[in-house]
Amino acid sequence: MICTTAEPWLLAARSPDELPGEIRRHLPRCSHCATLFAQLRRVDEATTRLTPIASNSARSRLDAALAHTPQERPGASQPHQKYRLSVRVVVALAAALLVAGGWVVGRVTSSRPVAQIPSEQPKDQPKLLPKEQSPREQLRPVPLPPQVAQLPVAPLPAIAPGLVAKVARQAVNVATDPRPTSQLDALDRLAGEIRTDALERAVAGDLEPLPRLAVLHERILKLGVNRQLSRITGSSRQVVATRVADELNQSAEEIAAVASRLIPVAGELLRPLVASCREIGTAIRESQPLSVPAEWPTQATPLESLVAQTIRIGEATDPLARADESAVLAANLAHVVTVLSVAGLTDDAYRVGEAMDGVLEHGVADNLDRVTLADTMGKFRKEVTEVRERAGRATDVLERNLAKAPPAARVGLERALEAANPGRVKVTGKGWGKPAGTGPPWKKGDGEHPGKGMPPGWQKKP
Repeated sequence: MICTTAEPWLLAARSPDELPGEIRRHLPRCSHCATLFAQLRRVDEATTRLTPIASNSARSRLDAALAHTPQERPGASQPHQKYRLSVRVVVALAAALLVAGGWVVGRVTSSRPVAQIPSEQPKDQPKLLPKEQSPREQLRPVPLPPQVAQLPVAPLPAIAPGLVAKVARQAVNVATDPRPTSQLDALDRLAGEIRTDALERAVAGDLEPLPRLAVLHERILKLGVNRQLSRITGSSRQVVATRVADELNQSAEEIAAVASRLIPVAGELLRPLVASCREIGTAIRESQPLSVPAEWPTQATPLESLVAQTIRIGEATDPLARADESAVLAANLAHVVTVLSVAGLTDDAYRVGEAMDGVLEHGVADNLDRVTLADTMGKFRKEVTEVRERAGRATDVLERNLAKAPPAARVGLERALEAANPGRVKVTGKGWGKPAGTGPPWKKGDGEHPGKGMPPGWQKKP
């Protein structure tokens, strides 16, 4: 017996006799509970000593007196009502005499009788609607407001701040190192980032994205981690499998512990994460086959598209295929940069731009250099050129969006372009910079504005 169990009994009991034996045995061991018991006893003794205000005989005499007292209000006197009625009749007769006398005087004093012609009743005029609400204007369709800069917008659920930047960093690791163990570790960390974000959302009450995050987490483990594990050969495969299985089982226990402390709805939405960790961990440990999930959703979010393309890079084996998939990944990152910039997440856009630089430099340029070095006969020269052009179009899209972006989105786009510029130079041979002649007129070097570099009024006199 502890104080937290005994204290409610001591506070809610009406008498010391109602306390159970366990509470009584606990009192000698706890001074706080003994004090509460003493207060309960004093209250009970004071209550028993209280006497009623009046005796039963006095109460009966009071009830009898109330029974003989008339409870109805006396009605209004009839003479008062008659007096009011007579006054009203006199006033009505006087008013009638005044009206009749005025009509007679008017008829006698008039020189010519005037015929009473009924006046024409005014016609109801149609109410004129305001100009902006006239029927003709109402028939016209209301024009929709123009889209701001024609920038793509991510479908729901919205991007979580910081999550896409972390996913992009792991995507760079997958695109950079083609070894199965390195790609497995990167995809395993990617699944961990999804689990962490899902837990944070559940604790914060943001429950809408949890089902899609749970499905995305399962796809990363089955299509990414498990497939990369199958590419590992030798005795190291079982070592890696045991390590990954232990980590997944530990994650399942941690998620279950957090879910038990949340509201039931949030706990139920976290159960798929627990189930996938346990199922895939057991299958990896025992080398059992896993059921591959269905196709990716058709209306995928930027996060889902980014994860799917990262897994495809892990499945590519030769350098040319990895360079081609990395070019597609760079295009996905460019789309993510635009969405983040429009949302005002400037720092995340910059970090995704840094990831884009790593993908262009290591995922595209380095792999194309390997292909060119091994292709002494020039058989893949056309393919190499096409991949370089596709990779360059990713940053070209950012430049076009920057040219028509609202001021709030320009900061994120500019920072991302600056971060991705080294990789772009290595892939395409051209960098990014602000177009010439975009500054004030006195900074233009077109020959029409003398005194280049000085504001008006500072030109040197001849």
